[in-house]
Amino acid sequence: MSLTFIDSTRLHHREAGLTEPSGLSIRDDSSFFVVSDDTSALFAVHADGRILSRQEIAHEVQDLEGVEYDPERQRLLVLSEKMRAIIDIDPDSGQTNTIHPISGVTGGAGIRLGEDGPEGLAIGREGEVLVLIEYPPQLVRISPELTKVLEVVSLDAGVGFASSVARRTDGSGLAYDRTRDALWILSDTGKAVFFRPVDGEVFLRFELVFSDESERVSRVHNSEGIAVSKDGTMLFVATDDGKSSRLLKYHIK
Repeated sequence: MSLTFIDSTRLHHREAGLTEPSGLSIRDDSSFFVVSDDTSALFAVHADGRILSRQEIAHEVQDLEGVEYDPERQRLLVLSEKMRAIIDIDPDSGQTNTIHPISGVTGGAGIRLGEDGPEGLAIGREGEVLVLIEYPPQLVRISPELTKVLEVVSLDAGVGFASSVARRTDGSGLAYDRTRDALWILSDTGKAVFFRPVDGEVFLRFELVFSDESERVSRVHNSEGIAVSKDGTMLFVATDDGKSSRLLKYHIK
């Protein structure tokens, strides 16, 4: 398997309030749901970077770090690092349906939550909700009803979750790859994305690089959001890098 950088587009729109992109999810074949950790709003963004809509979330939520649409239950989930909670919202009205504090879920007390809280959100093959804890990095599986923790997996060098460029490899974004029944996990500090089949044990690591208009190749900094196309051929990464924030596109082969 390999990742090939294709191109990127600007993902910083001060006039719309999208200045710190932190979560990314597939909306349809040509657009994404995006959240920004400095505002309680949901953005629809075209693949070319254009803002299609901005929807205020009715309940004042803070520090949004993840977003994921659940087609089976027709709900949109967002993840707040500061509130340490999963919030179920209506994607059309922005109305908050339910707030689920992670520590309040049965079994949630076993999750190690230090200063760095939840950073990534995805929906698994059985409809379970997957949450990525930034540091110490952990993958948490929660029942579709958001009532019970099913599993907590520590991510460390023993399973291949480590980078040669960082003493501390964190977790910054999460996506479920339905075509491969696998997970993609971003690491901001590790400057990499990690791949592992759901039933596998060891991660594969891919260094994240991109090229600018001058074709200079550089490492990706401040990777925060990740999504996989429905057909499994494309990987998308959102960076939170001030005015240089980008939506990066990679071909999976």
